This record gives sequence, C-alpha cells and structure tokens, in this order.
Amino acid sequence: QFGYSTSISGDYCIVGAINEGTVTNGRASGEGAAYIYKRSNANQWEEIQKIVAHDRKKNDSFGRAVAIVDNYAFVGASEHAFNIEGNEELAYSGAVYVYKRDLNGNWIEQQKLVASDRERNGSFGHTITATKNYLVISAHVESLDDASGASVNESGAAYSFEKDANGKWYEHVSESQLSSLPARPAA
Repeated sequence: QFGYSTSISGDYCIVGAINEGTVTNGRASGEGAAYIYKRSNANQWEEIQKIVAHDRKKNDSFGRAVAIVDNYAFVGASEHAFNIEGNEELAYSGAVYVYKRDLNGNWIEQQKLVASDRERNGSFGHTITATKNYLVISAHVESLDDASGASVNESGAAYSFEKDANGKWYEHVSESQLSSLPARPAA
C-alpha cells in the first residue's frame, strides 16, 4: 500500500507504505515504511531514503500518516502498541516517530511520541498536520476526556505538540494532566 499517505515540503516529499514488511503465504506483515524523495535539479523526484521505526512490530501500520516540514519528517504508526520505552503494551494505542535531516542529508529518528493518556485502541497517529514549530496528531478512536477521565466510546481526540529550542517535541496538556507527566527540561 505504497502511497497510503503523502506530504511535501519544498524539495522533499514523504510517502507512507503501511503494509510494507516481510511476506509470508502471500500476506505482508504490515510493519510499514516511509520513503523520502528529493526533487533533483532536473525537476525529477529521486528516492533518497527508506525509513522504518527502530522498534517496529508486525501490523504497526507505520506510514498510516506522514508529514514533512523543513528538516523534520513525522510518521504515524496508529496500530503500534508500545510506549516510548518499548514496554507497557496497549494494543493499537499508536505512536508517531520524528525524523530530522542531518547535515549529510540523512533522515535520522529523533523521537517517538505517544499520547500522554494513551489507551488501548486509541489509534494515535492516524493523521498528522505539521508546521515549523507545531504538530497536531489525531487519535480518531480515543475515548478518554482530557480533564475528567470520563469516557465516551470512540469520540476521538487531537493532540497538540510544540517544538522547543532544542528541537524536541512536547505535548500541550491541561493543568490537570501536568502533575502526572515527567518534567520538561529547561530550554
């Protein structure tokens, strides 16, 4: 499913392929991948890199959503089950991976984002919108209210992130959520 999602910024383009993976008995494993293209001087698009998550798993759907802006690329894996550290499995909770282009033109994974209130079947990373300093990520089947913890089945949610002076992305959270989150380092 190459082309499931696409995004373009300047001379760079990213294309998601959510079903990319090993093939067994005619079925792909669905880890997913994304491909970065660069426009050449001859105005042709040339593939420069294939990216995958460092902790990819079967059926992650990495590439479900992609966004690219300036030196950053974002790839959603809406069916990924693990938190930032790679444990605390919650099926289909989702994740978004942040890649940054280095001085040699290579796109290097910088950060893994998950929802602060991640839940089973939340599908965080289903869609992504990015600007230079802000990022909005949907979790279209999320059920939890951001403040009270009340639940409305599959009501959905959107999470807002901001880039700090060091290039790290942090979720905007409500006052009631602050006490349960790790401290944000000083810029």
